[in-house]
Amino acid sequence: MKQQTLLCLIVLILTTACSSTKSIQRAMDKRSHTLRYLMDTRPVKIKSPIIVRIDSVAFNPALLPKSTTVVREEGMYVPLVLVHYWKAQNTCSLGQSGFLEPLPSFVKSSLINEINRSGQFSADSLSETEYTLDLSIDAFEAKGPYKSEGFFYFLFVIYGFNYYDIAGPAMTQLNITYQLKKNGQPVFSGNHNAKRETEALNKPNVTSSKLQENYAASMVEATSFNIKYINQLIVNDLNNFFRENW
Repeated sequence: MKQQTLLCLIVLILTTACSSTKSIQRAMDKRSHTLRYLMDTRPVKIKSPIIVRIDSVAFNPALLPKSTTVVREEGMYVPLVLVHYWKAQNTCSLGQSGFLEPLPSFVKSSLINEINRSGQFSADSLSETEYTLDLSIDAFEAKGPYKSEGFFYFLFVIYGFNYYDIAGPAMTQLNITYQLKKNGQPVFSGNHNAKRETEALNKPNVTSSKLQENYAASMVEATSFNIKYINQLIVNDLNNFFRENW
């Protein structure tokens, strides 16, 4: 009877402690997180009469799959005489399900807002104007490791266990190409890349599922930073172009 109880306890601990790829994916996709954009650049109050129309953002959906993917890179379970040890290493790639807003539409709307704040010109998506701006998201990534490790020991009626999970650090990347056209003819173009690494997260006071949810949120936050960084570079480029060519 004691052996059966001990066996059930071991199974329960292993099931609870060692997260499967499916459970990690479900936790990371449980909630969609908002892309945030802090409007803290210096506003330009006196603008030129130039208006730039931004119609759409070219984007290959394969860069950002619908759902988060979790791949087990390494896994082991070692049942010794008195100690059971396990370890799992996963790679998590955040999908669109982790974002509340579609990435292309947020890039477009946030760039329009940034231009209308810090640009020496204006922008919208409706005006019939001689200047248009084409955008293309050429690269996107929000990927990082998720590691689980622990052990269970027992000796007669004495037993104990310990396990921990570490999420990250994840690497996020965004690459955007833009092309300014005047009356349909290209006059200026550029490309900018941004990378940001998240902090590694552990779970001293949260459950594994909450840690995984927080991991997804940290990737969205880092992506927000990348979007803002590139938007500011694009606005600066266009400010310089119009200053020299208008």
